[in-house]
Amino acid sequence: MRHYGILSNRSKAKALNAARKALKQSPMPPPVLLTKGQHKAQFLEKMLGRPLDTCPHCGSVGAIEQRPLNQLPHSRAPPHYSQGHSK
Repeated sequence: MRHYGILSNRSKAKALNAARKALKQSPMPPPVLLTKGQHKAQFLEKMLGRPLDTCPHCGSVGAIEQRPLNQLPHSRAPPHYSQGHSK
C-alpha cells in the first residue's frame, strides 16, 4: 500500500486531496517551508524550552547576541601577532 496505493510518493498529494474531497473535508493548507536556520532555531528552542533570545539566568529578552557559527572566533586558530613580533 505504501509503494503503490494512496500513499505512494509519486501521487500522494493528488490522492490525498481526492480522498479529502470525497470525504467532504477541507483541503490541506500548503506546508510551511523553513530555511535551515529557521529549522535549527525551532529545534534549539524546543530542546532548550525557551526562546533563543532569552537569558537562561535572568530571563531578560534580547540580551543575548546571536551570531552565525561561521563568524565566531576559532578557538584552535593560532594567536595573532602584531607587526613588531616575529615568529
